Amino acid sequence: MPFREPFKRKFDVGDLIYGLTSQRLKYITNYKPFKGISINTHKVGIQAVIIDQYITPVELFLKKNDEEARKNNMKLEINRPYSECFSSYIKNHHKYHSSFEFTPESTGRIFSRKCKAGLSWITMSNGNKELVKDNTVHFILDAIEMKYVVNKVKFSAKSTDITSHELRWVYRNRNNINVQKKIQFWLNGQPTIPPWESPEGKEIWKLYTPTSELEAAFN
Repeated sequence: MPFREPFKRKFDVGDLIYGLTSQRLKYITNYKPFKGISINTHKVGIQAVIIDQYITPVELFLKKNDEEARKNNMKLEINRPYSECFSSYIKNHHKYHSSFEFTPESTGRIFSRKCKAGLSWITMSNGNKELVKDNTVHFILDAIEMKYVVNKVKFSAKSTDITSHELRWVYRNRNNINVQKKIQFWLNGQPTIPPWESPEGKEIWKLYTPTSELEAAFN
């Protein structure tokens, strides 16, 4: 039960790591559950562990971030089933299918949607459930300024802003039992509770009310 004890303290094939890039690098370097993992998007022959390593047709077209290396890496036997499962899920999703399509939206918005789709895929997949039914999203909280997240204030770094979108997605879906079971938060190298459940976090997250909850309150 990752939102509660007992926490998940290991990384399995098919799991994904979310959080700031600098902190993901720190974790795979310094903390035992993540050691030996590579988050290099330019390298072939490694297990995919971050959503950045998965590739969409739009990204191939835009030729961003060494797309050929990512494409070839996702063809590997260890990655291909997950790549196909993710593609199938996202293409059939009523909202996230747009990240697989050519639209006038900015590339940042498309990538943000892809990242949220990754969260949805692992936690709510209605596709190949057997493949990802035991997988977990490991969400690293280190160095995230929660006041920026809840107030929707853009950070200077694009990747940081995307992390804010991802964390708000988890909060909006926090009452979903599958989300509660399949997202493990980490802080200071240790598994932990969601950021809105700590004493300080409770006060900060009071400032964020999802639109869906506002609408429900008036209906």
